[in-house]
Amino acid sequence: MARFPSRGGPRPPFGYPRPIPRPPFGYPRPIPRPSIPGHFLDPLKADAIVLIGASLMDYGDDSTEQAAYIQAAFRNLGYRGVLDNRAVRGDRMAQTQTRLDDVAVDYASTARRAFAMMHRPGNDITAMRPLDDTQGDFIRTGLSGITDRLKRIGFGGFAAASVTKRFYTADPAVLYNDPATDVNGSLPYNEAYVIPWIEKEMPRYASDGVAKIDAYEWVNESRWIVTYGDKTHLVASVEHIFPEWLLYQLKRQHDNDARADVAGKSFVFRCAAGDDTAAAAVDAVTYGGAVNVIPKFRSYITDQTGAVCPHFAVDIIGGSIPSNQGGGDAAIISDSRLQGAAMNTHYTYASAAESITRQAFVQTRHMGLPTGATGRLTLAASRAATGTDRRGDVVVNGATVGVLDAATNATSNELANIPFEIGDDGVLDVRITPSAGSNYAYQTSWALDFD
Repeated sequence: MARFPSRGGPRPPFGYPRPIPRPPFGYPRPIPRPSIPGHFLDPLKADAIVLIGASLMDYGDDSTEQAAYIQAAFRNLGYRGVLDNRAVRGDRMAQTQTRLDDVAVDYASTARRAFAMMHRPGNDITAMRPLDDTQGDFIRTGLSGITDRLKRIGFGGFAAASVTKRFYTADPAVLYNDPATDVNGSLPYNEAYVIPWIEKEMPRYASDGVAKIDAYEWVNESRWIVTYGDKTHLVASVEHIFPEWLLYQLKRQHDNDARADVAGKSFVFRCAAGDDTAAAAVDAVTYGGAVNVIPKFRSYITDQTGAVCPHFAVDIIGGSIPSNQGGGDAAIISDSRLQGAAMNTHYTYASAAESITRQAFVQTRHMGLPTGATGRLTLAASRAATGTDRRGDVVVNGATVGVLDAATNATSNELANIPFEIGDDGVLDVRITPSAGSNYAYQTSWALDFD
């Protein structure tokens, strides 16, 4: 994982070049200290996971559909306790302290078996930015106050993510195509305060200036998550993705060796973010059934029989939010599982000409797979009868495997039976970029058949 400074842009005067010690307003490096009994409770074994944050967490279970899905994903990821979302939209650090009054009462006798997952202090950053060296005491005191309170309550453990990237449109703006403007957003706050706070108070979750649950980079590499709205919050149909992503990343820090049982199984996927009636009416109940809806339902993967496959998760990086203008029934596909309008109306795509809402690649990452597992991948893409302008180069785990053509007047809209083998990281990456002479590359549906 790259360090924040590699993202480019000049450092502001309040920053600190490594390895020079941090200035007085930053956090000092954590010093070795004896373990606090119970302080590093394994969250997967906790009786409760308490979410502490603001709107990005709060919105994640707003609807009945989202709440049911988050609970299902929570179980499928391997958590054994209950999920308790205490995040409240609009909260700043001071309001978080008030929320912890109620938490202290509710967990008075059970806190040692509870674990807190935090995303703080996004709203304070929005109100205060850009960072200057007069803000240090306020931020440092606010963050320390939260973890000090959790300790006094007696929480068995806690973790925090870096603050998400925010593409602020009001001056001073944060522009997707100008890394120099990152200093106007959450990046310098992460570097000067949030990550040092995590290193000091939760050293398992950050080291050497890098957050291990890196929400900033997650948004940076998949801008569509936030940029169809106010450039800060998630698209409404996938607001549950943020708490789901946090829970998956937290799990990885404690149980990254757990792998899915996929031998002899087949999995079918289609693109959708919840803006079509099928996803709203059917997939909301079955979480995909025999067809997995990605990126809407990422951590509750089922095989072709509809059986849930624990530890298997799928993410889409880059590209764009799935749109509903695909070729549908016009798709030219031989694999019957991937045929028809339901499988080929929604797509995600990459654009040679990037914008705030679309990126030059789309990458599907299948995670939690067993090392050495082999199988075959079939990909489909369908858009419209547009000649050679919809062709994408496909790379599977670093190897170029062919060209996927989404034009419905092409010979085929399918790449079939691509062999693969899973490496030590348990990941199958499928990356598609526009071919030479093509402006776009697409993905609508796909299947994995494991040996």
